[in-house]
Amino acid sequence: MFILAALAAGLAVFAVMLGRAVLSVQPAGLDFLPMWTGARVAAQDPALLYDAAHVTRAQAWLLGDLAGARPFPYPPSALLVFGPLGRLAFWPSFGLWTGVCVAAFCAAGAPLATRWTGLFLVMLLATPAAVSGMVAGQSVFLVGALALLGLLSLARRPWLAGALVGVAAAIKPSLLVAAPLLLAVAGQWKALAAATLAGAAMVAASAALYGVDTWRAWLSATSGFQAQVLGDPRLLKLVVSPAGALHRLGLGGWRLGLAQGVIAAASLALGAFAYRRASSARARMAAMFGAGLMVTPYAMNYDTVVLAPAVIAGLVEATRPRDRVTSLSTLAALVLAGFPWIGTVALAGLLGALAIRETTSPRTAAAAVPGGLKIPPDRRSPTAP
Repeated sequence: MFILAALAAGLAVFAVMLGRAVLSVQPAGLDFLPMWTGARVAAQDPALLYDAAHVTRAQAWLLGDLAGARPFPYPPSALLVFGPLGRLAFWPSFGLWTGVCVAAFCAAGAPLATRWTGLFLVMLLATPAAVSGMVAGQSVFLVGALALLGLLSLARRPWLAGALVGVAAAIKPSLLVAAPLLLAVAGQWKALAAATLAGAAMVAASAALYGVDTWRAWLSATSGFQAQVLGDPRLLKLVVSPAGALHRLGLGGWRLGLAQGVIAAASLALGAFAYRRASSARARMAAMFGAGLMVTPYAMNYDTVVLAPAVIAGLVEATRPRDRVTSLSTLAALVLAGFPWIGTVALAGLLGALAIRETTSPRTAAAAVPGGLKIPPDRRSPTAP
């Protein structure tokens, strides 16, 4: 208890310092601004939604001296969530968005910790990734909350679980690129079908509301989004996925493609292996999010917050000295994952450690889930989904 309290206090102090540092170089809500602006542009003229110059000019009132393009990078399906936000003034909308999304993320993650819930929540919100995401108004909290609720529901409500994962992927696809493969490998076909149907429904609804051409425009613009992030030194230093490290090393052409392909294949293999053998919801979450962050072209430092519930819950729940040491190491890796260069190594270490742990840890006939419930093993896969 004393160690947890000391860690929580240390993280809280660091969170305050980090928040002040971030606000000294950028205004609050900087990443929420394109969402809010995109919602307003789509309501007036959807044809201009992926016109980066137009959307950037519409944000000039808050951007001030901050240079560079600020496009709307989300797929049109995300507007089903963002759309209502554009009806409010910016600051009330930003406050409502951040408050609701962070509360949902905490509520979704809290069941993972069956004790010391208060300390769990303090550490969760005090991680560097969480602080950066809250100050900027990131969407990662909502996407993470939906995916967490889905993974916690897999055993008893696979259709609901898959639908939640599908909705999350329709808002921010980059975080859940590994989800279809992992669900398939684990034989969770109902969840995979539900995720596909939910995603397709959001695509169809957004196409009906904003036009099919908005989807064509987004597909055409995606390569530009990636090039902008990886080509801007200010943004590149915040990229923690392997793609960022490879670009910083100066790789290009076929060498870059080969390196990314090898890393993606290895990450998906490790993630699928760990997910299939996982004996807890925490392990499944870490496998799915960890593999996704390693594969996506550009995962930013704040995106690593999706790993925080699993990592911190493992620390809070640890009772044996060996488990505590392992959990402290993974917490250190989670904190380091938000830093340039070393972040990629920390992410790879987290995923590799998870695969090793799930290979060497004792397997039980019934997988434990939060709250002390026991879920019988799925007949189609070695462990409960």
